[in-house]
Amino acid sequence: MAGHEASCLHVQQGPSVYPMVTTPRGHALIVNNTVFEGNLQNRKGADVDVKITDSLLTSLGFTVEKILNKGAEDMLKEIERFSKLDDHKDRSCCIVFLMSHGQEGCIMGRDGQRVKLKDIFRLFDNIHCESLLGKPKLFFIQSCRG
Repeated sequence: MAGHEASCLHVQQGPSVYPMVTTPRGHALIVNNTVFEGNLQNRKGADVDVKITDSLLTSLGFTVEKILNKGAEDMLKEIERFSKLDDHKDRSCCIVFLMSHGQEGCIMGRDGQRVKLKDIFRLFDNIHCESLLGKPKLFFIQSCRG
């Protein structure tokens, strides 16, 4: 990313376009597990992905929070806390990056325990996260599926 600047594409507003007019544009969460207990290999170099992603999101007008090297239970608690941020209501959207080892339909905590993706997505649905009602919620998952 060094030496590169992100530019914003201006799109005419219409019925199929979400308004992205707030400053900051939204909250972004990066969850990254690189150091693991047990027999799971550490994810060397993943910290570079976090740095690049953080830089990109910041340049696009997002506030960025990082959760690093958490066990499954703590990881889910931190994601839930993030989903309940009151000022989501004053933002245009929300982005979540999940970077870790994984298996089909789940992501691993540093302790090797699984968190089901559907449990994470549920935290941001219209019932559990009213402050993001009608706003885009983007999830990016960087993980093998086992």
